[in-house]
Amino acid sequence: MLTSVGQRLRNLRSGRGATGTVREPGERFIAHYLAIADVRLALVQAERAGGSISVLQCVIEPRAWRRFTSFGGTEVLKPDLFAITVTPDDADFEEHWFIEVDRGTESLPTVLKQCDRYEAYRRSGQAEAEHGVFPLIVWVVPDERRASKLAERITNARHLKAANYRVTTDAELLSCLRGEGGDWLRGDA
Repeated sequence: MLTSVGQRLRNLRSGRGATGTVREPGERFIAHYLAIADVRLALVQAERAGGSISVLQCVIEPRAWRRFTSFGGTEVLKPDLFAITVTPDDADFEEHWFIEVDRGTESLPTVLKQCDRYEAYRRSGQAEAEHGVFPLIVWVVPDERRASKLAERITNARHLKAANYRVTTDAELLSCLRGEGGDWLRGDA
């Protein structure tokens, strides 16, 4: 982490002036980023364990972010991770995933606002135009109770295309990515 002096120097070099204060990240922020790292690590470990899943690409924010044009102008979709996976059973078929790590610290209406951003991105058609496919959105939540509640809210939200969403727990993430369950929206759990 840069000190205030380092931040000011970086801002001067990038043309933003000599401003820059450093705020120490809070506990929630750190816990969220560690949870994102845990998901990335789980994907790496599953691939290295041999065979259950191959990870062709995995990037975390901000590299996972997508800029798109909507009615309100240019917007930024900010998924926690973006991954492309392949399972041995169907090695010719790639799955594209936006992965959101929810620690249960945000209200469900706040989480649904992020779903609204995904819908805006989907409606823009930009993902299909650039990549030929719109990724599925996976919400990784801390427990089954939260998963059930979130899945219910997504399913009941008329403006969301529920088929694009998966909700799973940390423990069931890899099963979900392999299409083996842990998926509250399809009723497999």
